[in-house]
Amino acid sequence: MELRWLNSDGVHECDLAELPALRERDEGFLWLDIPMWSEAADQILSDEFKLHPMAIEQSRERGGAYER
Repeated sequence: MELRWLNSDGVHECDLAELPALRERDEGFLWLDIPMWSEAADQILSDEFKLHPMAIEQSRERGGAYER
């Protein structure tokens, strides 16, 4: 997974550990790219973004294979 913060200064590559703090900010946009699905993706979408399990399942199916 790749986490980016986009604001007036440009695009910034970020560590996943920064996700909670970035979600608190309001002067830019958060971009989480999930090129290959994993259990970590399930966890982040569920725990951090509070997505419904059906939304996560549909995202997983659209995203392709589940990486194990």
